[in-house]
Amino acid sequence: MRHLTKIGLNSDSKIFEAANFDARSMSKLLSKIRLKLALSGVLIASIAMNSIAIEVPKPVDAPSQSTAPDIDAWLLRVHEASKRRNYAGTFVVSANGEIASSRIWQVCDGQTQLQRIEKLTGESQITYRRNNEVVTFYPNRKVVQIESSDALGAYPDLLKTIPKTISEYYQFTRVGAQRIAGVDTNIAEIKAKDPYRFSYRVWTAKDSGLVVKMQTLDAQARVLEESVFSELDLNAPIQMDQLLKQMQQTDGFKKEYVTLVKTTPEAQGWMIKEGAPLGFAATACYQRSNQGANKTKFWQKLFKTHGSTMQWQFSDGLANVSLFIGHYDVKDGLTDSRHSAGATQILRKRLDRFWLTLVGDVPQVTLELFAQKLQRKSD
Repeated sequence: MRHLTKIGLNSDSKIFEAANFDARSMSKLLSKIRLKLALSGVLIASIAMNSIAIEVPKPVDAPSQSTAPDIDAWLLRVHEASKRRNYAGTFVVSANGEIASSRIWQVCDGQTQLQRIEKLTGESQITYRRNNEVVTFYPNRKVVQIESSDALGAYPDLLKTIPKTISEYYQFTRVGAQRIAGVDTNIAEIKAKDPYRFSYRVWTAKDSGLVVKMQTLDAQARVLEESVFSELDLNAPIQMDQLLKQMQQTDGFKKEYVTLVKTTPEAQGWMIKEGAPLGFAATACYQRSNQGANKTKFWQKLFKTHGSTMQWQFSDGLANVSLFIGHYDVKDGLTDSRHSAGATQILRKRLDRFWLTLVGDVPQVTLELFAQKLQRKSD
């Protein structure tokens, strides 16, 4: 459930070394990926449960289950709030004892959505997103990565392609109210009806619908991952021209350009046999070049593929799955593997002459199903 403020997935994290990659290293890696997916998605906020005072939520008189229009209206309000609301806040993403924190500024004027995201843990990194343009600064290395593509549309735009059958796969229930980071919120539970997706508990601001806190739950209702604003200012005096000026100050930095080219799976020779798993629909497909200036460390280490990598994105309206497909080279020493941390799951496997990496905030069984259904088109 990661779509409210999409900024793109760009990083130089040390990812997926083919050998000598222990469980703790993978856990740290996935924490970084979860942070980036959260920044790409539904919620920007998080803090570990044991680091805050826990308040018992005030229940509503009687929890009420939703009809399809209820959940559709709720989702639309949540996404519109993320697109139009100005705010500044501090957040962390936490799971399995790993925490990544950042500071967020967002300003909107109805036409333009501009964000500044500054990492507070790990390597210094400042990311700006203006609609479909993403600029990421690495001050310690004096490098700036510039990425621009229609494929980076904000989440509310995806509502045009997401299935209108969300209520068939999730049960929506209003369960209570609670004050979080000084904001009065309503609590909703979104329970998965099958084993192919996770469930969610979401706190949204009463006055605007902005997501303030979220928990991702497994089939036994255990918290896999928790996100919550630890500090939030909904009236922050943020000036768009000031953030834009900062975004454009690239003098003294080495520029690396990342190009995403829209494409179709058919044009690349791929198809999903008998369609995507129930409830999921394709939302985007593009090629990311690994040549020249576009060959960033992140993509080299994540995929170790040659030429270019195709990314095929799917969503059920809440959960996301991305399929990355590149050419396989035996010299890379890659082996099939699974990795899990919090709500983020990763599956890597060879498919004939290609190397497939699946990333999603879904159970491993869902990634396996996607992998089984993926096949090359007949020539």
